[in-house]
Amino acid sequence: MPVRVSLTQPVWRQQDPGRPAPPVDASLAGWEIQKRRRSHWNARRVYSGETYFLKWFFHTRWSNPARREWENARSLAALGIPTVLPVGWGVHSHGSYVVLLGSPGFQADEWERQRVPARHLQHHALRLASYVARLHDARLCHRDLNVYHVLLYADTPRLIDVGRVMTFVRRRWIVKDLASLLYSARREGIPPYICRLFFRAYLQTTRRNWKRRRILQAVELKAERYRRHNA
Repeated sequence: MPVRVSLTQPVWRQQDPGRPAPPVDASLAGWEIQKRRRSHWNARRVYSGETYFLKWFFHTRWSNPARREWENARSLAALGIPTVLPVGWGVHSHGSYVVLLGSPGFQADEWERQRVPARHLQHHALRLASYVARLHDARLCHRDLNVYHVLLYADTPRLIDVGRVMTFVRRRWIVKDLASLLYSARREGIPPYICRLFFRAYLQTTRRNWKRRRILQAVELKAERYRRHNA
């Protein structure tokens, strides 16, 4: 049963003053709804020559996923980790919403269809390793890290869907991030040597004093659990 959206005008809470935001009203006029989920809708719109994406969340007043996504994207940008540019977030009668500036590029799982040369794939793996290491060194975990949430653009990858990013205190969250990325890479046929290149670069870049064999074994075991669970 779809949630009925009232015609109350949404309220902007935060907005990037340096960039005009496309208008958002409760009827989502002008927005092309691409996905409808129980928790949120995804929509797209071209405005002033730019492509914008909207996440329209349904939730109680005690949670605010739009604000989390806005703040997480800004936090990653402050760390020098490329991600989508958050334009603004606001509230509506059934939850909240966030507007993101679209970025040209394609998801990493489309590397074969896009005919990405091997040398470019290697370059992206090295850059991604440095960004993930920087994320973990800042005591942050993505919590949904996989090739579907890595956008390949020009000479650098971007981490997207950062609404679940959070601080962590235990190593197991790092293992989950890395295992999820490894499992999805294997599932999408990314060459094994690219995966090895990523992990070698990650372990060389991170400031954490990992025991190489132990962390790799933990990641392999977790990735295997993901494979059996999804079989």
